[in-house]
Amino acid sequence: MVIKRFAVIALLTALNGIHAAPTPQLFKREDQLSLSVDSSTVKFDVAQGVKSSSRLNPQLISLSIELGNTIDFFGDVGKPNEFSRQLLQNIVDRSGTSPVLRLGGNTQDKTEFCENCPDTLHSIIKVDPSNPLSTEAVNVTINGAFFQVMEENVPPTTQYIFGLNFGNNTYETAQTEIDGALKYLDQSRVLAYELGNEANLYGSYTNKRPKNWTVVDYGKQMLEWIPQLSARTAGSPPNFQLGSFVGPPTYFGDFSLLQLTKMGVPQNIEGVKYIASYGYPGNVCTNASAAQVQLPDYVNHLKTVEFVTQYQGEIVAAKSAGTVFHIGETNSAGCHGMDGVSNTMGALLWEIDYALLGATLGVDRLFFHNGKGGFYYSMWEPLPLDASTPAHINPTYYSMLFIADLVSGMTVPTISRIVELDTYDLAHYAVYDGHGLRKLVLLNTHYHNGTTETRPSHTLDVSSVLGRNIKFRRLAAANTVAKSGITWAGQYVDSSGHITGDSAVEHASDGLIRLLASEAVIVETD
Repeated sequence: MVIKRFAVIALLTALNGIHAAPTPQLFKREDQLSLSVDSSTVKFDVAQGVKSSSRLNPQLISLSIELGNTIDFFGDVGKPNEFSRQLLQNIVDRSGTSPVLRLGGNTQDKTEFCENCPDTLHSIIKVDPSNPLSTEAVNVTINGAFFQVMEENVPPTTQYIFGLNFGNNTYETAQTEIDGALKYLDQSRVLAYELGNEANLYGSYTNKRPKNWTVVDYGKQMLEWIPQLSARTAGSPPNFQLGSFVGPPTYFGDFSLLQLTKMGVPQNIEGVKYIASYGYPGNVCTNASAAQVQLPDYVNHLKTVEFVTQYQGEIVAAKSAGTVFHIGETNSAGCHGMDGVSNTMGALLWEIDYALLGATLGVDRLFFHNGKGGFYYSMWEPLPLDASTPAHINPTYYSMLFIADLVSGMTVPTISRIVELDTYDLAHYAVYDGHGLRKLVLLNTHYHNGTTETRPSHTLDVSSVLGRNIKFRRLAAANTVAKSGITWAGQYVDSSGHITGDSAVEHASDGLIRLLASEAVIVETD
């Protein structure tokens, strides 16, 4: 412990002499083209695939909830939101585990704990029609009952990453929050605490720090704050998630996890078990940015590959520091998503492709962000918006059911991408359990809006790797732009959150699967 303290002191001294490089200008990604054919054979080296495969976490698709919307999603003490609870229970029933819930987002840095305040959560919202973020609270207070909601209103296996306020630059605020959590929340329910949201934007965008705020300044504060917060508990010190930087990292120069690990910051803070980077491939924060958000880009598999591979340096850095890598907040388009893009079948296919691709590169979990009202990328709307718009799921909710069924029945699932077979509209993933190939995931992401062309299809022959006798479950909708009518293996989620209908498992004796545009299947030997 003495050695660790001297190491931290030396590191802080060294950091005082470092200056982060200036942030480069954003670069424009160029399209990649690869032609697809109507029929193809799925053939690859299975043994090599096993060797190169990465862990497939059953909680791969987890959830980030805007902290200020926690009560909207989960209800109050004694008044749980039964719709949300059922949606989470569906995942537990299929995979045996609940997705991790990260409570954070922009309102994380606007929250304070108030022991004697009467409301479980009280928020102040100032709506500005010209600002898509104005539906978020500008001030949030929580009391001890908030942690009771966290424990009682979700499935009992649920764990959290709980966001602490770092944005207001007042250590006492974060200390009071963690003291409240330690007092009122069973700490076995806490996977980690997260200090701050999008800290690499504090100086340049959100004005929470001076304009010359750098990764060095961030590192120094982490080295000072986290050990003090850890010392607040009388028992085992809690785990922390470090970083939580907006990405992709190439956009922000040296304000990156790679630079943070080069400086030795996570290696010198006990309890840092997770490192996170955030990321949205597009945003609707301005009219100009919104004009660039197009659904065909999201269902272009090679563009998804281009986006995700930008995190490879961060993943390697996290693992070199002995930590688990999370994409700690993400979704289709920043500033709450876009209607007609983020809440469609296309977004669902993109989300599955994105998550599985991330897993092949070493991402342990991805936390897809959610909020209430106008968050088009949310997996579900937790409360009625008005008399004609009840609480409901969005298509992307089915991504969690898809992953739950993918890992079901497997002990140690791993995954690899079949790179040589991929095209702009076909994605192929192999899933193993131990040394054997267990399942294939095949996605036909071809954009089809239902009006401009006859719906195209691909016929895929998997007999060379799974044999001629196969069974498969199909994710289907009318077209890429569908906002409703999605089915997974013939079933759908009803208005109460329950899975409805008989499960439809398809069979073939010739190893052939016909996959329509905007469909996906999980295939295994029959």
